[in-house]
Amino acid sequence: MSCYPLRIVLTSIIGLFIVVPLMGDDEKPTVNSPQNGTDLGNYVPTTTTWVVVSPTLPKFNGKNTCLAGIYRKEKVISIYAQTENPHVWDLLHAVDRMLQNHPEIKSYIVIHPSGKNTSAARFAQTRNLAQSHNYKQVDVSLCRSPSKLLFDKNTLVKFVYSENRIVKLSKKFGKADQAVQEAAALIETVLQISAGR
Repeated sequence: MSCYPLRIVLTSIIGLFIVVPLMGDDEKPTVNSPQNGTDLGNYVPTTTTWVVVSPTLPKFNGKNTCLAGIYRKEKVISIYAQTENPHVWDLLHAVDRMLQNHPEIKSYIVIHPSGKNTSAARFAQTRNLAQSHNYKQVDVSLCRSPSKLLFDKNTLVKFVYSENRIVKLSKKFGKADQAVQEAAALIETVLQISAGR
């Protein structure tokens, strides 16, 4: 009679050793997991882009793909712009010059001009602009599936630096010329983060 309660206790303990580890395999931590988005600490989301010009990945020129996915294991500067005004192209020049001495950092821009579609005519116009600037390190793409995770109505340009798609630096600009004015400081910060300083 005294053996029966001991069996129950032993069976319960053995059951705990079996069941608890199995429960842990199915659960994913959510408290500290990064969320999708382009803000600090987030996980850069995937989005379909139409690659206009890619000097570093020419096989993707003219194709639909996700540059965030292609560069998922890299250090990356990604720029999200809702305009193609000259200041955006100037910002890309600053990034392109910096990356010529730092090939370990990749870069791309996703352009989504507000209210404009991504027709063949829009593609050709953007391609002509990008080719005229002759970037060596910056991929230029058009957004095919706009997302509120990438764009919001108050942000004309967003500068993001990520490592393995985790955002380490994120800066929003209401005007494109502000991004150009802060480009040198942003790039210096990227170099410091990239070097682990």
